[in-house]
Amino acid sequence: MSIEKGVFAMVFPDEHKLFTVAEVSRACGISRTSLIRLEECGFLKPCHVDPVTGYRYYDVNNIVEVGRYKRFQAIGLNRNEISDIYHNRIDPDRFIEEQRQRLNEMQRFINEFELSHGHKKYLRAFGELPEMTCCCEDISASSFKELGMAAYKTYEKVIAGGFCVIPRRPPVIISDAWQSLPKDSPSGCRFTVCIPVITNPKQSADARLRHFPASDSISLSGFGAFSILPELIKQLYKETDKRKLKPAGPLRLIVFSASDNPDLEAGNYVYEFIMPVTEQ
Repeated sequence: MSIEKGVFAMVFPDEHKLFTVAEVSRACGISRTSLIRLEECGFLKPCHVDPVTGYRYYDVNNIVEVGRYKRFQAIGLNRNEISDIYHNRIDPDRFIEEQRQRLNEMQRFINEFELSHGHKKYLRAFGELPEMTCCCEDISASSFKELGMAAYKTYEKVIAGGFCVIPRRPPVIISDAWQSLPKDSPSGCRFTVCIPVITNPKQSADARLRHFPASDSISLSGFGAFSILPELIKQLYKETDKRKLKPAGPLRLIVFSASDNPDLEAGNYVYEFIMPVTEQ
């Protein structure tokens, strides 16, 4: 996979930090052997290979790709299915239908299990946010591109600081200014980039760590340029009010790369705003 297809492709800096096999292995929680196997199977391409020593070096985009592979594994795809996705050997319509059927079967089983075991009295239409700990950094930006660059740099710092990231949980951006966000620029707004991590006892006192409790949530996703964010936020708050829910935590933004479709215009992404909620 080329680095241009990464989540951070649009904001890829000219000078960026590279990581060794050992650092990436630690950050992603996988063995060196598994990392090399991903490369041999065509799922991962190092950002740089030293022509003299043969040492491999990786960047944040590579780490995101490892997380992407683990995410596919987590939803039950086998290696052949993942390979077909990576190499565009799938029929999109058939694949979507198969996964929807799989999802419906899983959801039906979960619903039946929860009701039969008395874990819930009602089943809500919105989802649940898992409990998580994040390494966070406050940032400001004069443009949306600069915001993306700052998020990239935060990811670098977290990995370089020795944290084990959770690849299946993407970084989130939170802000008190989401509702007043202008379409053209985030200038003047403060944001916090939150990278989900697994900590060890030595890291538990780090001031950058922030705990997010588990919560019910309602989310709204959209596709396009950064300028669609204010409208997404507006619609999400409308949905929250309509369902008689109230916010139970900061609004979270997740940005996904839509690089699987080679026909998409550059600069367009999938955005998901997630609101932790509770009943009024």
